Amino acid sequence: MKKYPKNHPYSRALDEVLSHYFVVKTDVPAVHDKEYEEMKELILDSLFHPPQQHNNDKEKEPKSNG
Repeated sequence: MKKYPKNHPYSRALDEVLSHYFVVKTDVPAVHDKEYEEMKELILDSLFHPPQQHNNDKEKEPKSNG
């Protein structure tokens, strides 16, 4: 199993999604409901379509006069 660093974009995106859920591993298969399906979609979106990062500290390029 590959371990991703905590500051890796995938790890950060997944942490953000999972912060709204309480996840517990069970010994037997669990019964899932609508929230489980929503959680799966959010996880997949966070991994395959991570939000664009914006750098607010980046200086804006000067406009050309031409």
